[in-house]
Amino acid sequence: MKISFFCNKYLVFILSLFSPMIINIGGEVSPSFLFIGITFPIWIKYLKFNNKSIFKYIVHLFILLIIVQCIWAIFTNTTAIEQIKGILIIVSGLLHFMYYYMVYKHNREVIKWSVLGTFISSFIFINVLAEIAGGEFGLWKFQIMPRLVTACLLIYLWGNKNRIVLKYAPLLFLFIGCVGLATGARSSGLVPFLAGGITLLLQKKSSTPTQIKKYLLLGTGILYLAYACIYVPNVMNGNITAGNTEQLKRLNNPYNPLNLLMLGRADSIIPFIAFLDKPLTGWGYHIKDPNHKYNQMQEKMVSNNSDTIINPHSEYYDYIPGHSGWGYIACSYGILGFLIIFFILKKTLSILFHSFIAQDRYLLLRINIAIGFLWNLLFSPIAHLKTSPINLAIIIIFSLYAIAEWKQQKELKY
Repeated sequence: MKISFFCNKYLVFILSLFSPMIINIGGEVSPSFLFIGITFPIWIKYLKFNNKSIFKYIVHLFILLIIVQCIWAIFTNTTAIEQIKGILIIVSGLLHFMYYYMVYKHNREVIKWSVLGTFISSFIFINVLAEIAGGEFGLWKFQIMPRLVTACLLIYLWGNKNRIVLKYAPLLFLFIGCVGLATGARSSGLVPFLAGGITLLLQKKSSTPTQIKKYLLLGTGILYLAYACIYVPNVMNGNITAGNTEQLKRLNNPYNPLNLLMLGRADSIIPFIAFLDKPLTGWGYHIKDPNHKYNQMQEKMVSNNSDTIINPHSEYYDYIPGHSGWGYIACSYGILGFLIIFFILKKTLSILFHSFIAQDRYLLLRINIAIGFLWNLLFSPIAHLKTSPINLAIIIIFSLYAIAEWKQQKELKY
């Protein structure tokens, strides 16, 4: 099979379309992962592991993490099945990263078909979180709002060769982000809101790295002012009532966004706290919570009440909470796990930052994907690492292309 087969737009569309589908073969896998895994011996030959390349660097870090997992599995007092599940999550992430790195390096344009497949699949495969949350708000937060965000991304990707679409796409992202934030879908709204805002700030010609840093600092200040002067007062006055706005009203100081984070994302913060309690070796993957210590801590943070007591006989509280991919890897595998993710992020965000000098038509995409990836890494379960490294491939490839094209244009001027 030639590389053109694996990078074909229709194949990429089909893989994205069936990515949410789950097949149980001793473990939960998607048809897309099965295809990528089975054909691995064929498409691996199209990847070049050049010395000092960022691709080789990231792959080596993933392999190092898998080695750490295998070693830790020997000494962890949990079942072999659970340990294998944890290892397979990272193996899946590595294979997805390598495959889509190859695809987008060969042809960036197929990303339109990938996003189209994701959009259509959201109507075929119902989000489990929407069913768990239930009601109209669950439907809005976990199904309708993500579809609207993906639809905006489709409009941008399919029309970004048009100057008008390219000019107003950041405003569209800002608008849909505001809709999400105002209706309580904070996680779905914040990503496009930040992406649109940052893109608008960076859309200046001849921006130097120093100027870019100033724009990002300015954007951070504007974001906080919007939070403190618009969002908080409207929630406290009852103008915004949807979603989890009651959390804000329970805070002693609602103007400190860190307090809201501690309350609304306690299950993402707890694994980092558990990591700090045992930083060298970690606790091991899927380990039981010692004396329900961390579940008790989480419930106190969520209830904002130090007197809260959990039911120690409930199976729900048996294991250390871990609603953060990075946090749970650090909690499970200690400082090595934490540092491996840190260096992957550092390398990826470094190349992304350097790409900001290029005002190409994919700037908004790179920023949106990067923010979404960071959000999932910090605030979504470790299972998201099965596929989220696809976003790493997108960030790296599109950043490298942007820098190369910018250098080429500079050379043509002289």
